[in-house]
Amino acid sequence: MYAVVHCAHEDNGPIYDVLGGVAGIAKGAGKAVIKVTAREVTQAVVKQTEKKILWAAWKDYEKVNVDGQTYAIVGNRLFSRHAVDRMQPSGMRYTSDTAGGKVGASRIESTGQIDYGRGVAPQYVEDVINSTQPIIQGNGNLSYTSGSLTVITNIRGAVVTLITK
Repeated sequence: MYAVVHCAHEDNGPIYDVLGGVAGIAKGAGKAVIKVTAREVTQAVVKQTEKKILWAAWKDYEKVNVDGQTYAIVGNRLFSRHAVDRMQPSGMRYTSDTAGGKVGASRIESTGQIDYGRGVAPQYVEDVINSTQPIIQGNGNLSYTSGSLTVITNIRGAVVTLITK
């Protein structure tokens, strides 16, 4: 977020006095009031938007096959279908709208079972992987844990599953 404090016009177009957020990105100024052009503000907003990882359903991601396994490309990492399903928003899983004694609105039935999303954004998965030391499992997979989330990756770095506590 940013706040435009003042706008003045100069020879090369409007100059904005901006407080924090985008200004800090554009000029590295933190929370100080600085002068930036409209172009610099736009470039900073685009830069921030480009960093966001799409949080979507399996059908919305580009796919790739590796050794007979299909993965979704989520950001710069591969995710199994199971992992993508687990990331889905949990929605109304605790509503009274149930079918067959299972959860309601956010049901995932693609795995042959009725399951539900855990509401874990892909950026949080990346943060856990990049900020913790993995534990090597007996099968060679890596387990990354931070707080209530455990992310399991295979030896190639693809996310296999997510476990929430």
